Amino acid sequence: MNLVYIENKDLLTKIVTYLDYGKIEYTTNINSEFKTLVIAQNNRKSLELVNKAKKVIYIAYLDEMRIANSYIKKNKKNISYKNKMVDFFYRCNIVVTSLPYLRKMIGIKKALVIPQENLCIGLCKNKFFNLRKKVITIIDSDYKYLETCLELVNRFPNLQYELIGYGINLNKRECQLISDIPSNLKLHKYCNERLLQNYLNNSNLVIFFDNILENSNYLNICLNLRKNILLLSSELCNDYFIDNKNAYLFNTQNLIKKFNRIISNRVCNLGIEGYNLVKSNTFINLADKFCKLLK
Repeated sequence: MNLVYIENKDLLTKIVTYLDYGKIEYTTNINSEFKTLVIAQNNRKSLELVNKAKKVIYIAYLDEMRIANSYIKKNKKNISYKNKMVDFFYRCNIVVTSLPYLRKMIGIKKALVIPQENLCIGLCKNKFFNLRKKVITIIDSDYKYLETCLELVNRFPNLQYELIGYGINLNKRECQLISDIPSNLKLHKYCNERLLQNYLNNSNLVIFFDNILENSNYLNICLNLRKNILLLSSELCNDYFIDNKNAYLFNTQNLIKKFNRIISNRVCNLGIEGYNLVKSNTFINLADKFCKLLK
């Protein structure tokens, strides 16, 4: 018998739906007899169940951001968490992660990469959009790069821009910038996936400032819609997003240069190559991968 013990209801629903599809026998009753344990958190109750299991499958999706920070940011708190997780990994038979770099970061052969399901939910067109205009969509959910965004808008004033995000802890300088934005820039607060697709229908390029783990939903939609993506580079992009192959990567120093090359048509359209990253991450394919772990 397989025991699925996942405290996050959304992830639990997703995993058991995969198992139902594959007709895998499982229970969510922690008092049942079981041989294989599927978990998505490292806490006291999980460890109690790990001690009873013959096989342990840990789905790291919910902890990936914290795991990544514990390897990248070398402070006392993160080092302590990293050591805790290293011990935990070696008590698991399989560790499921969403990015190749995370598997490399964890550094154990039993880490398996299974991307999360894509989120393309059908195009939702808005008749009020002027499809003749070139629109650049900027995703910066917490306005962490607000000044950089506005510098870009001011450097290329002949284009239309939409900034998706909402900063709640702005300093005096940032508040002043928001109160006097250029006429070619529209601000949109956080939106759901369907509304985002509406915005992206009219977009020629997406500039993505967000962390790719923190905002994977938005990123998956951009990829699904085959948009050219100019993505803020980080270690997490390694082995998944490759500059000039399936996305354009930038840092704050070379953003203007890369942006200019793209809008002046001096580079290839990589939208289809980005789409190829997620086109197979469908319900059926991912269900098959998860069910295979339990057979």
